[in-house]
Amino acid sequence: MSGFTKEIIAKTFTEILDEKPMSKVTVRDIVERCGVNRNTFYYHFRDIPDVVEFVLKRKWDEIQEAPQEKNSILECMEEMASLVRDNRKLMLNVYKSVKRDTFLIYMNDVILYIITEYFKKNRNKFQLEENEIQILVRYYKCLFVGILIEWLDHGLKEDLGTEMRQAAEVMEKHRELLRSGRARGNMKTAAIVGYTNAGKSTLLNKLTGSEVLSEDKLFATLDPTTRLLNLKDGQQILLTDTVGFIHKLPHHLIEAFRSTLEEAKYADYIIHVVDSSNPQAEMQMHVVYETLKELGVMGKKIITLFNKQDAPGASVLRDFKSDYTLKVSARTGEGLENLNTLLEKLLAEEQIYVERLFPYQEAGKIQLIREFGQLISEEYTESGIAVKARVPREIYPQVV
Repeated sequence: MSGFTKEIIAKTFTEILDEKPMSKVTVRDIVERCGVNRNTFYYHFRDIPDVVEFVLKRKWDEIQEAPQEKNSILECMEEMASLVRDNRKLMLNVYKSVKRDTFLIYMNDVILYIITEYFKKNRNKFQLEENEIQILVRYYKCLFVGILIEWLDHGLKEDLGTEMRQAAEVMEKHRELLRSGRARGNMKTAAIVGYTNAGKSTLLNKLTGSEVLSEDKLFATLDPTTRLLNLKDGQQILLTDTVGFIHKLPHHLIEAFRSTLEEAKYADYIIHVVDSSNPQAEMQMHVVYETLKELGVMGKKIITLFNKQDAPGASVLRDFKSDYTLKVSARTGEGLENLNTLLEKLLAEEQIYVERLFPYQEAGKIQLIREFGQLISEEYTESGIAVKARVPREIYPQVV
């Protein structure tokens, strides 16, 4: 009977959340609705946050008790979407309460369980080793947690099922892009980082003419997206849009974001996009730098772009941690010419321009350029191969 009463109190609490925000719910509301006295409530729970923790644990138990028969990673994602959607008011209220960290811990555990079970079930299908399973689990856990947080930050207003299906498509495309990008050899890369909704995807679209999702939607950038930027002087650089950073991400979840943000770790340059129209821009800049530090992404040249200069209320900001700062508007294109010029300068500083005729017996040097430098053009003549290229300084003595 005692257990039944405890369940009734918890169920009543979730029903009241459909009518008012959690901050307005009192113990009196609960006991009057379910017909018990205050002593009974306090016999089962210390306070309302304790009820929250009990409800979350019950949801977690339901997931564990249910058979895990997922046939695709998308089905795993859709189960998470259903869990949140079916408990919409509860999830949103708890996320905005003092129990936010507890909520994220539970959701992290649920997500980890669902994905781990999926890959264990399909181990033979994918021919995965244990270490490979762990890598994939960490990667998709990061993705799921990010989607969930973004969805909650937007008040659960979007169709998460559609967002997740788009995510699956984006991830598949990105795998191919990443392979082709790595095949380019030693081409320099710049990772675009910043607080969520700072304008990173809009910047990538404007610079490269690509069509990366940039709407103010849930995790429009669900997976790193890489595009090639052709600079005016003929140089090229790969730009990678990374997932948006988030304030108050519990420390234990930083590890989950490592795989998604590894693009920044291995990039040559960091382009830090700041929403200069946001009143909390300075706090957001601090979050970005602290997260980069947690992820071990330091010691790289940083270009900070104070974005949204066209927006009302754009502030005059400074970033003493960056090597270069520029005022831009990714939406209108204002200031992006200066960014192009700066990237040309940075790339040129690390390479030497070569224009010479290679005798055919020295054709092996051209292969060295292809492998480590940037072959701009080559023309076969009677006397040899006319080449225009840029090569790293350390390679230059071997090709002249």
